[in-house]
Amino acid sequence: MGIVKKVILIVLSVLVFADAGLCVFAVHTVGEAHKAVNKMHKAVKRDSTPEGRDWDSILKDQKPVSFLLMGIDDGYSAQEKGGRVPHNDTDLIVTINPQTKKTTVLSVQRDIYATIVGNEKPAHSKYNTSFLYGSIKDPDTGGAKMAIETTENLVGIPIDHYVAINMDGVTGLVDAVGGIDVNNEREFELDGVHLMPGEQHLSGIQALQYARYRHEDPKGDIGRQDRTREVVVKVINKLLSADGIANYKKVLDAVGSNVATDLTWDDMLKLEQSYAGALKDIESLSMQVASGAIPGDRQAYLFVLHDDLLRVQNILRTSLGLTENQYLSNQIPTYESMFGFTPTHANANLYDAEDSTGTFENPNVKEPAADSK
Repeated sequence: MGIVKKVILIVLSVLVFADAGLCVFAVHTVGEAHKAVNKMHKAVKRDSTPEGRDWDSILKDQKPVSFLLMGIDDGYSAQEKGGRVPHNDTDLIVTINPQTKKTTVLSVQRDIYATIVGNEKPAHSKYNTSFLYGSIKDPDTGGAKMAIETTENLVGIPIDHYVAINMDGVTGLVDAVGGIDVNNEREFELDGVHLMPGEQHLSGIQALQYARYRHEDPKGDIGRQDRTREVVVKVINKLLSADGIANYKKVLDAVGSNVATDLTWDDMLKLEQSYAGALKDIESLSMQVASGAIPGDRQAYLFVLHDDLLRVQNILRTSLGLTENQYLSNQIPTYESMFGFTPTHANANLYDAEDSTGTFENPNVKEPAADSK
């Protein structure tokens, strides 16, 4: 799991599910925390409630809940003539069941070819464009709405609420705790950050790139995962330390300035009271996908596999106490429906979602697609 995904889970935990150490933190900051939550609150107007979900009844009866957690990359893109291009590049679907005391987390690969619900042109695109196209329709909360509905269509469950964190929030949390100390093993340069080997104190942007780089590392993704774990652990330790408590206003400001959610303060209090115990048992899911190219389209895509997606859908539905699906919606483009056969390791490039974050080739394009980070 990448650094952004882990930080998103940290943010959700800080906001809603405080552990013993953070409870001490919260006692001294309840007023400021309330203000921060009010600052980040952005309700999404839905045309209908999927599968008859009633949030008040769910909380009252302590039924399972679901969240879409998004890491929003709001960076500049030359292809968009330098404009701001918000994409939901990191997406976690989280179900929390207080009855079984279990949390299920599914990571959705950003390059999956998906139906972008509510968008006409294009009706299908990379999954991570759903926030972008929604934002074009409604700059305030349209991105979250379209991302939620696109996700519901793909994974076959209702999404109760969302939490979106801007990429700046990753760097902001590190800066808010005063940075972190690391022993960098090798020289690297990534997105304007150049670090030499040796012990050094990193700022937020330096820590982010320290965790992300991999091309200079002979261990590749394994090395990146090790550094990601190192950064996350050090941030958590500083949050729970005296320094973290002393800097609580900076931490709340970093969260409040870079997070949007439709959860209210009262929602968070109720979730903390009744659902926190389920975070002690977390099951991570991944979907199997296969790379493919659409004739005449220069984009490289990943495609879900019919049987595997149905398996994942039913794990999630079971975690929410819903009946299992017997078949997939015909609005979901699968590898089989797009190419007419079931992919195997012998006839296609297969990946687990967690392992498919590197570069893959599109036969329609001579050069490899841009590296996913």
